Amino acid sequence: MEDQSSNQEQQVTFSVEQQTKIDGMLEDAKKQWEDEFLNPVISERDDLMQFRPIEKSDTELQLESREKELFQKEINYTLKESELEDFAEFFQVHSAEELQAKINKLNTILNDRKIKNSYIPENHKSQSQYEQAQSKGSVKDMIAAKLSKLTNN
Repeated sequence: MEDQSSNQEQQVTFSVEQQTKIDGMLEDAKKQWEDEFLNPVISERDDLMQFRPIEKSDTELQLESREKELFQKEINYTLKESELEDFAEFFQVHSAEELQAKINKLNTILNDRKIKNSYIPENHKSQSQYEQAQSKGSVKDMIAAKLSKLTNN
């Protein structure tokens, strides 16, 4: 057992020439690895860095937030002005022109629906004088209507 522990404790020593040769081989292997693998990866990363989104500062982010709030208020005001504020959640627009176009289209649709849903009489004929008098319950007017028919013919 002592032989095994003594073997483990032994250190390998190299001569100065051997150590220099090993260091040179390690340096050559490292240089080859850098040339073949590391440098192409670094150059590719550098090329891709140009496509990285630019990080915005806190003031730019706050400004964008305020612009969005202002535009949302403009949308709400325009819809209220057009009496369409009930439909605000259905409007997803990016410009005032787009909003106005959608408002016009919605107004056209709503007007068409009003016309379709309004009262359209079917088989409606006007009442004669006699029928009008009968609906009022006026016997005198009913007799006058009958007599006027006889005299007109």
